[in-house]
Amino acid sequence: MKFSKEQEKAINHKDGPCLVLAVPGSGKTTVLLARINKLVKSGVNPSKILAMTFSKSQALDMQARYEKIYKDKSVKFSTIHSFSYGLVRSFSNNASKIELIEASKTYNKYHIVGQIFYKIKKRKISDEELDEFFRVSGYIKNTLMDYESYKKKYGQVFFNFEKVYMTYESFKKKNHLIDFDDMLLEALSILQNNKSALNFIQNKFDYIQIDEGQDTSFVQLKIISLIAGKKNNLFIVADDDQSIYGFRGASSELLLDFPKVYPDAKIYYMEDNFRSKENITSVANKLINNNKKRYKKSIRTTKDEGPKVDIKKHKNTSNQIDHVIKHVLEDIKNGESVAILYRNNISSINLINKLNQNIDFYIKDSKYAFYMHTIIKDLINIINFSKDTYDIDTFEKIYYKLNLYIKRDFVNQVKMMPAKQDVIENLKEVDGMNNFFLNNVYDLGYYMDKLSDLNFDKAIKYILFNMDYYEYLKEFSKAKAASMVSYDRIIDTLLNISEGVKSIVEFENKVNKLIKKQKSKSITNSPLTLSTIHGSKGLEFDNVYLIDLVENEFPSSYAKANDEDDKQLEEERRLFYVGLTRAKNKLSLHYPESLYLNKVDKSSFINEI
Repeated sequence: MKFSKEQEKAINHKDGPCLVLAVPGSGKTTVLLARINKLVKSGVNPSKILAMTFSKSQALDMQARYEKIYKDKSVKFSTIHSFSYGLVRSFSNNASKIELIEASKTYNKYHIVGQIFYKIKKRKISDEELDEFFRVSGYIKNTLMDYESYKKKYGQVFFNFEKVYMTYESFKKKNHLIDFDDMLLEALSILQNNKSALNFIQNKFDYIQIDEGQDTSFVQLKIISLIAGKKNNLFIVADDDQSIYGFRGASSELLLDFPKVYPDAKIYYMEDNFRSKENITSVANKLINNNKKRYKKSIRTTKDEGPKVDIKKHKNTSNQIDHVIKHVLEDIKNGESVAILYRNNISSINLINKLNQNIDFYIKDSKYAFYMHTIIKDLINIINFSKDTYDIDTFEKIYYKLNLYIKRDFVNQVKMMPAKQDVIENLKEVDGMNNFFLNNVYDLGYYMDKLSDLNFDKAIKYILFNMDYYEYLKEFSKAKAASMVSYDRIIDTLLNISEGVKSIVEFENKVNKLIKKQKSKSITNSPLTLSTIHGSKGLEFDNVYLIDLVENEFPSSYAKANDEDDKQLEEERRLFYVGLTRAKNKLSLHYPESLYLNKVDKSSFINEI
């Protein structure tokens, strides 16, 4: 196998700390495997080499590739999590009792947190709150931050978060349970407090090799530093420009500090890209050079110029998807591998809705949170109440979302009235009702009469166009300091998939069909991949289509509003960079002019390139 000069330098590095900065498509996995083989051939015992990477799938892939290329099964590849779990199993005082909650047949962590939340807050936890709970709890563990510090920096997650968090931690401790993040904390604690364990591990391994170094969190890097501390033979391959997991506690700044932590470290640059055409690497360089906190490097392509990067504006999301699918089908006919990439999972729904039933695809990071979103629940509740105005429980969920100024006290009074009476008629009889409130109650009756006769798709539009629910969302977004673009995206997607749908039952059936289609059509070896950009990292395709490139979604409004020295914005830019550099031959960027009824701006990252 022939290697470039840059690759040779990295492969031949043996002793002392080393950081290899590898641009996308520079053959880093090939180099990592070649270096291990070089160590083994130089007489290093394979059991003395600790080779770790970020994900289980990557570890398995590297294992298989190493065995295939070098016909050697003596080297083992693992993840930092699996290594940490081995440490806990070997050295924890309660090793025999400890159970991993994610692998437990008895306990379900989502169910446990849901129960704790209900006990403390007296209401059911929402899907968004549950996701946020585990995201934040994982983040504070990976950064070794306490919640008070998190709250000062990023704001409160939800009221009583600390109480739910501490109760959950106590429950796990009492039942000898640990989760994936606890694994890391337990491993770090063992290495810091058990000298014999630290000595054993340090003597066990002579060479530590880390892949995807930019994805390691603060706690993971501390574990790695302790293991390598005695012999100092730490070899990390990374690209700070591809550090995109800040929400998990990873940070490009940890890599930037590497020369300070290891003053005698060698730093090698692998800047040759063997993947992408020159037009693609050119725009990628132009984009990433806008980031200030990074190692200065550029992608140098080994390929020809290739077709120009295509940037397309579309009237709406529906037109955008029609255009993209048409071109994707042509690519597939030509035998090319294709990826349609997006910033957020919700973009996949319009795609799946429009893809012909005969087209297989592989979808990464598939989630169904959209179908459970509060906006959709609200709209369905409003329609349901219009069909049954005796249902006080449903009315209680929606009355304050229609800007009709109906008081909580009025609703409480209605709840005390006979259940067999119409809620709207009962409202007219409550104490404190005056002409102002009465007019609003009559408006409510008019809306519900009108709504009850409409098909589902028309009813959704009526609630949005004629009633004040959209105004409620505007106020809600202000209170949450959120961008309306994300709410417009939900509404826009709902309008697209509910077109021609007559009833709630028909809508629910359509949702089930979309989920079924998503599962049944997801074929691993399909030439078409649908993925978030996060999910596409490490992959490559002949042609890449980036869709829904809308300002305040990408970069997100959060990144722009809550920025600290452009830290969030730079990570968003790195994510865009990762998306661009997945393409080998053809790159195509797409954005709609509007979401729902509102004009939107194209991503500012498009302006940068």
